[in-house]
Amino acid sequence: MSVFEDSLFKYLKEYHSVSFPEIGSFMLKSDRVQIHPVSHHFQAPKEYWHFNPYLLKKDRAFLQWLTEESPVPNPEHSYDKYAKRIKSNIEKKGSFKVINIGEIKFESGKWLFTAEDAPNDAFFGLPELK
Repeated sequence: MSVFEDSLFKYLKEYHSVSFPEIGSFMLKSDRVQIHPVSHHFQAPKEYWHFNPYLLKKDRAFLQWLTEESPVPNPEHSYDKYAKRIKSNIEKKGSFKVINIGEIKFESGKWLFTAEDAPNDAFFGLPELK
């Protein structure tokens, strides 16, 4: 994992969203503790990765964080280079894997996102309560 990808992952865990122009936004979404509607068991809180192809802005908050709090050299250049790498791989290979987050594909005019397991820190590995 590169320094940029490591910083991207850390930022997403803390702030839950990073956008790239012409690509979209990667998000870490959360569900709170729930009670199952049929079994009435408590269900643990969970986190999951999401991709939104409609949020296409340059993420100034992420760039500021990269500049102030990460070891990424030349943050804006690294951000732009990573965005170009994603776009180029999707155009040439049809997909791009974002390490620890998931893989995005563009097939038949539609975006597909296959998420990896999210860092479920909110649950601390405890089992479902019954």
